[in-house]
Amino acid sequence: MARIFIGLSILVVIVGGGGYFYLTTQIYSHETEYAANDADIAIDGYDPVAYFTFNDAVKGDPLFEAEWKGIKWHFATVINRDLFAENPLKYAPQYGGYSAFNMIKGYSVQGDPKVWNIIDDKLYLNYSIEARDKWLQDVRYYISQADIAWPQVQTTLAARQRQRSQ
Repeated sequence: MARIFIGLSILVVIVGGGGYFYLTTQIYSHETEYAANDADIAIDGYDPVAYFTFNDAVKGDPLFEAEWKGIKWHFATVINRDLFAENPLKYAPQYGGYSAFNMIKGYSVQGDPKVWNIIDDKLYLNYSIEARDKWLQDVRYYISQADIAWPQVQTTLAARQRQRSQ
């Protein structure tokens, strides 16, 4: 009888522990939420690769579309679409396309694709020229602060997404 009790106790701990692990991973691990417009198009249809290849904010064409992270991404050329497909994290904007300057305050304000910078081979969007100008005054410090704030903002965005889908 004692063996059965011990065996059942171990089973409860294993199953219960697994359930706890499952719940905590569901709550605390989530992918980056990318900002999208009402049509589920990232960065208002601007080509994320063009910032790197053309050094400009270029509107993408829906004919050259890819889906990644559950939203649509538009590209100016098929080559840019293919480059993105090979390495989307290289080209996607930091902080999910939300304003980098606002991120330091923990705010998820959608970035303006026409107000951008590439710093250390990473694309950053800001919501206004004024915010970008402040951002550039001490960009290394602001990146470090935004990097600290981003995980909490992601948690908030994921919670909002779960509420919307219920």
